Amino acid sequence: MYLEYYHLAQKPFQINTDPAFLWYGEKHKEALATLKYGLLENKSFLLLTGDVGVGKTTIINALLQVLDKNEMVAVINDPKLEKLDFFLHIARAFGISGDFTSKGQFLLAFRELLLEQHYRGKRLLLIVDECQLLSHDLLEEIRLFSNLEQNGVKLINIFFVGQLEFNDILLLPENKAIRQRITVTYNLPSLSLEETEEYIGHRLSVAGATRKIFEKSAIREIYEFSKGYPRLINVICDRALLTGFISSDKQIDKKTIKECVQELDISLATKAHQERNRIEKTQNKPPAPSARKRFNSFTYAAIGFILLLLLSAFLGSSIPAFAPTFTQIQKILPGIFGKEQAVTFPKPPAEPPTKIPAAAIPPSPPAQVTAQPLPESQPETSVPAKDNVSAENNAPATISKIEAPSKTPDPAPDPLPKKLTISFERDSVDIDAASLVELEKLAKSALYHNTGKIVVHGYTDATGSAQYNMKLAGFRATAVKNILAGKGISPDKIRSVSHVTSPQDSNINQGTRRVEIEIVNE
Repeated sequence: MYLEYYHLAQKPFQINTDPAFLWYGEKHKEALATLKYGLLENKSFLLLTGDVGVGKTTIINALLQVLDKNEMVAVINDPKLEKLDFFLHIARAFGISGDFTSKGQFLLAFRELLLEQHYRGKRLLLIVDECQLLSHDLLEEIRLFSNLEQNGVKLINIFFVGQLEFNDILLLPENKAIRQRITVTYNLPSLSLEETEEYIGHRLSVAGATRKIFEKSAIREIYEFSKGYPRLINVICDRALLTGFISSDKQIDKKTIKECVQELDISLATKAHQERNRIEKTQNKPPAPSARKRFNSFTYAAIGFILLLLLSAFLGSSIPAFAPTFTQIQKILPGIFGKEQAVTFPKPPAEPPTKIPAAAIPPSPPAQVTAQPLPESQPETSVPAKDNVSAENNAPATISKIEAPSKTPDPAPDPLPKKLTISFERDSVDIDAASLVELEKLAKSALYHNTGKIVVHGYTDATGSAQYNMKLAGFRATAVKNILAGKGISPDKIRSVSHVTSPQDSNINQGTRRVEIEIVNE
C-alpha cells in the first residue's frame, strides 16, 4: 500500500524472517562467533537463550548460512512430542528412512548414520528450537546422544535454542547431568537505542529506501515502547509507514509513532516485561519486620486461647462468656488457618457470670476439637455470637464479618464468532475505541480456540474514483490485519481482501464503509 509512496521495492518490516533482511549488530556477531566456535571445537552441547522476539531465529538462519558443506543439519522446531515421535522426527530430518517401533531400532539406525558420516569427515548438528518445551524425559534422551562417540570424538553436536525460562529448567536438580555438559552458552539481549536506529535503517535500505524516512524522535519513541525487541520494532514500523502514507507524511515523526502504539496496544507487551523484572527483583525479598511481629503476636494470642479452652475442659469449669470459640480462634491464625483478618473481641462483662453447679449438668465426655480447612471456593462467613456460647452464658458478643478471598479461574474467552463487522467513517481508516475492544476479544478467542484462517474483507462505496475506493478498502483491511497481528495472531493466518460495493448498495452509506472479519476453520 505504501511502497510506491515511499519509493520502496518491498515491505521492509515483515514479521516473518527473510534472509535478505539479516542484520548483524555487535551482539549478534558475538553470539554467532561464540556458537560457531563451539561447533568447530566439537563442544557437543551449545545453548542460545533470549526473550521472545529478540532475534534468536535470526541467529539460527545466520549460523546455517556460514556452516560449511561438512555439516549435516537437522532442525526440530516443535520439540513437544512423545518420545517415539521425537526419534522419528530426528530420523526424517537426517534422512533416515524406515519406521521405528522402539527406541532400540532408532538408536541402531542413528548410530549407523553417525559412523558413516564420521568416516566421510562430516559432522552432524541437531538444532532444537523452543527447547523450553522439552520434557525432562526428552532432555535425558538428548543428553544420552552425547555418549555416541568414536575414538574419543563426539559424533553429534546439540544446539539448544530457547527462551529465558530454559535456564531455570536447567537449574532443577534432576537436570544437573545435562547442565554440566553444556559448555558454550550465549544469552541474546535486546537492542540498544543506537542498534535500533541501525536496524531500522538497514531494513529500509534493503527495501530500496533512498532517503531518511523516520525522524530521530520517532526512533526514540519506537525504542521506548519496543525496548529494543526486533519483532515489536517491525510491527510498529510497518503500522507507522501505513499511517504516514494515509496522512501524506513524507517523514514519520514522534506523534505518528505514539498513535500507532496506542492503536496496536503494544504498550501491554512492555508492561509485561516491566512486571516480570519487578517480580524477579522482589521474589527473594524477606518479609518486613512489622509483618513478622504481627504474625508472632497473633500466634501467641491464639495459642493462649487454645490452652485456656483445654484447661477449662480438663477442670470441668465453665468457659467465661468473653472467651472466643474455636471458630473465632481459627479466624485469627494468619499463619495456620489462612489470611490474617481483623477480629473484634467483646469486652468482658462487668460482673462475673453465674456459675451453675456441676451437679445440675449431666456428665459428658469432653468434646474433641478438630480443625478442617475450608474449601477455597467457599467464603468463610461469621457466625452470630449467640450460637457460639451456651444458653447459660448468654453474654453478648460481636465479631466483625470475615470473608476469605475466593480464587476463581480466569474465564475462558467468548466463543469465536463466525463474522465480525467493523464500521468506518467516510474517507477514514481510523478504528474507534469500541471496535478496538471487539478486535481484542476476537484475537483472544482466536488464540484460545486455535482457529484456522482469518479473512479480512475491506469494503467501501462506489462513489468517486474506483482506484481510490479500492485503495481505501485495502487500507481498512490492512489496518485491521495489523491490529490482529499485534495481538499475537500469526500474519500467515490472516488474509486481507478489498471490495467496492455496487452503486445500488452505496446508498446505504455507513453499511458500505466497513471491514468484515470472517473465520475460516480448517
